[in-house]
Amino acid sequence: MVHLHLCIARSFQIVPRCLTAALLDFVGRAVRNTSGDLSAPIKSRLKELFEWRLEIVESAPDEHKDEARAFGTWFASGKFEEPWALDTLRKTIDLAGAPRFGDAVVQGLVDIAHRHPVAAVHVAAGMLENAEHEWDHVAWREPVQQLLSVARESGAADAADGVRRIVDHYVRRGRDEFRSYAPRV
Repeated sequence: MVHLHLCIARSFQIVPRCLTAALLDFVGRAVRNTSGDLSAPIKSRLKELFEWRLEIVESAPDEHKDEARAFGTWFASGKFEEPWALDTLRKTIDLAGAPRFGDAVVQGLVDIAHRHPVAAVHVAAGMLENAEHEWDHVAWREPVQQLLSVARESGAADAADGVRRIVDHYVRRGRDEFRSYAPRV
C-alpha cells in the first residue's frame, strides 16, 4: 500500500464518501487554478494520493464512483504528465463513467490530441459511451469535432475504432454531420 501520512489515510476511512469525493474534486480545482507548473514533490504526492484512491475505487467501484469521477478536474488542469493523465482518466472512465467537468476534460483532450491522437479519441469515445447525462454529448459536440479533425489529420490507423465509436454515437442521435469524420474503408 502507498505510504501516505496516517492522518490522511485515517481521514479517508472515517469521513462520508461524499466528502472524500468533494476533497478530491477540490484538490483538482485547486491544481487547475494554480498558475505555473507544480513542483516535482507536490506532483508526486498528488499522483500518489490519486493512485491510492484509485486502488480503493477498483476494490469497490459502486461505492467510490464519485471519487473516480473527480479526476476530471485533475486532468483538465493540464499539470500532470500526459501519459499518466490519459491512462488515469481512461481507468476512471472504465470504473465510474465520464468525469465531472466533462466539457473541460474534452477540451483538454483536444489540446493534447496532436501528441496523443489515438488515446485522446479512445478516451473521448469512452466518455460519450459512459456519460452521466444523455445530453452531455450536446455540450461536447464542437470540441469532439475538433478532436476528430486532429485524429484524421494525424493519419493514426489505431484511432479508427475510437473515431467510429464517436461517429456512431452522434449519428444515432441525429447528428449526420459527423458522418464526414467516419473512417474510409
